[in-house]
Amino acid sequence: DLPWPVLGRPQEISMLTLQNVKNFIFYPGRKGENTGPITKSDVRKELLRWHPDKFSVTTVPRIAEAERAAVTEGGMLVAQHLNQIL
Repeated sequence: DLPWPVLGRPQEISMLTLQNVKNFIFYPGRKGENTGPITKSDVRKELLRWHPDKFSVTTVPRIAEAERAAVTEGGMLVAQHLNQIL
């Protein structure tokens, strides 16, 4: 199971919507002790985590071969949504 940036566990790629990613990113108290508002810098940090080049090297190789295409697609969707949030 990947820790997708949505609240709850997505059962399919279609649950990785822009609104679901926004809800996760801006979830109150998500930043732990720092309760200030989410900044562009915070979103950029998430984008670096989900950037397709990094994701394809650090995460995709650890996924079972049968699931790699779906996980790659999911990672691309998350990166696109984070870019839209910026």
